Amino acid sequence: VTLTLRQVVKANIISDEPGVCSGNPVTLTATGGDVFVWTDPNGSLSATNSDVVIASPTVTTTYKVEVSDSACPDNIDTDSIRVTVFTPVNVSAGNDTSMIIGRTIELNAKGGKSYLWNNQELIIGSNTVANPEISISENTTFVVTITDINGCKYIDSVLVTLIEDPLNSFLAVSIIT
Repeated sequence: VTLTLRQVVKANIISDEPGVCSGNPVTLTATGGDVFVWTDPNGSLSATNSDVVIASPTVTTTYKVEVSDSACPDNIDTDSIRVTVFTPVNVSAGNDTSMIIGRTIELNAKGGKSYLWNNQELIIGSNTVANPEISISENTTFVVTITDINGCKYIDSVLVTLIEDPLNSFLAVSIIT
């Protein structure tokens, strides 16, 4: 009679990232046995029967894995891991606005660590600041890529429309008239 002792299964999950941007992948690795069955609550896992899976959650999600030993089917343990999805905090290109023809204004993005505006040819100075000064000759939409402190990127836009100087509608009045 040959007796083989098997170690008790002890499920464990590790993640290669503490948190992710919405939809970005994170690798989850389960250990402790040789059969793995994952619970995928929102359909964001690359597989459900492997020790290494890729999760791409769009919301904070808790994943669970059941680990067992193929030689001893009752030798089972489970573990779970919560993958946090970073959410933007007041990320915005600012409100749509108007400006007087021939003048300049500053745009006002917020919520990021870094900014990258399009239409660089219409920006006076740097296009990598939250509040670039602009000069336009027609109604223009400016698009900004905002990167937050977690490295997540968000895209927003602001429409700038041109208006006539309201002071031009006043007529000069003199005491002689």
